[in-house]
Amino acid sequence: MRKLFTKPVEILSFNTKILFRFFSSLIIILLLFTMMPSSAVGQCPNSYVCTPTVGATAAKITFKFEAGNAASDQNVACDFVRANGGTGTTACSGGSITVAGIKYNYTGNDGGFTGTNSPITLTYTAITTVTTCPTDLQIAEGIGCGQTSDNGCLSITFQDIVTGQNCSSSNSYFSMTLKDNNSCGPYTLISSGNSALVFNTNNTNLFTTGTYTTGTIKAGIYIFIFTDKFGVEHSFVYNHITEVGTCVRLSSLKIVKTITSGNPYNNIGDIITYSYAVTSDAPITNPIVTDDHIVGNITSRTGEIGDGDNILEVGETWTFTGTYTVTADDINNGLVTNIAYARGLDANGLPVFSEVDDATATLRLCTTVVDAGNDFTKTCTSFPTGTTIGEAPVTGFSYAWLPTTGLSNPAIANPTANPAITTTYTVRKTNTVTGCFDD
Repeated sequence: MRKLFTKPVEILSFNTKILFRFFSSLIIILLLFTMMPSSAVGQCPNSYVCTPTVGATAAKITFKFEAGNAASDQNVACDFVRANGGTGTTACSGGSITVAGIKYNYTGNDGGFTGTNSPITLTYTAITTVTTCPTDLQIAEGIGCGQTSDNGCLSITFQDIVTGQNCSSSNSYFSMTLKDNNSCGPYTLISSGNSALVFNTNNTNLFTTGTYTTGTIKAGIYIFIFTDKFGVEHSFVYNHITEVGTCVRLSSLKIVKTITSGNPYNNIGDIITYSYAVTSDAPITNPIVTDDHIVGNITSRTGEIGDGDNILEVGETWTFTGTYTVTADDINNGLVTNIAYARGLDANGLPVFSEVDDATATLRLCTTVVDAGNDFTKTCTSFPTGTTIGEAPVTGFSYAWLPTTGLSNPAIANPTANPAITTTYTVRKTNTVTGCFDD
């Protein structure tokens, strides 16, 4: 969701004529958004193919889902379509994805086929000309299946090769394609969360640019922690889900993430503050929190009782705090969804992970216009001492005019303008409760 802006209008004149411009300003409409899943929007497809625009033929992106039989393939495909704004079940339709800034509308699938290795193919068609196709990573990022580490060193694309039909199925598996962007590798996989995974690395556990595939596994949320050659950690969360949805594995370590301030947000630079309540059914040593939108591990906390031994005891709640700064992308997207997890060491010194939890902050959408007033020409006989500009003041809003030269009061809705030279005045109108504005 984007802020709506009214195109500014500029009235030009010559010599002593005073120039005015009016701008849209912002009034609050609180929008409701659903929570995004913790890693991908629906299952992650495989076999991305892009064809650019050729003549009158629109650009297309296709990808595939495989769930073991035609009916299951269709269910998984429609899960994905619905998660991206579509409707329907076996005959799903509508919705779109946005890849590298281009919108692609869902235009159908091939129906799927009977048996394994007979996937269903979905097609999304661009609404505008695409001369250069996006990369696989860009496609994956557009559908929630691609991630890049905080420092840009490592990018990962996840693809479900076979999707399990339920949480008891152990016939699903996926691949991850790594790209070492800044020669920070090789990378060592030190953990995949509470369920260990084995990849085709010839028993080295070292990863470089390339594609790695699991054996057959059960679905679940996997937390990958890699260390690079400099000892820096890179964390990724992947929800390998099933035909019937997300599978959650019970853990003694638990986390509840909430937003304590900054929701909804208004502008670039706004601060969103998160609280993470961490508890455990067994003693956990040195618990920390990792959030996918906050650089570094979160260690600042309150709630420890007693001896200060850095052990989260049964019955304690440790509350961690983190902050995030809103970016231009968050304004354009209309929401920010962060995912977080806790980790620590159990009594045997082995790593323990919580499941992930997420929280979504949304953008306030503001759609009103402030009137800077009519233009006028100042002469010896016409408006010799200037005139009033702007609008009648509106309760609950403040005003700020620029430039201030020649204005009786630049902080009111309707100052008197009496400049000595041709001047263009602009005004910002701000809601004093929410801070919502435009200029």
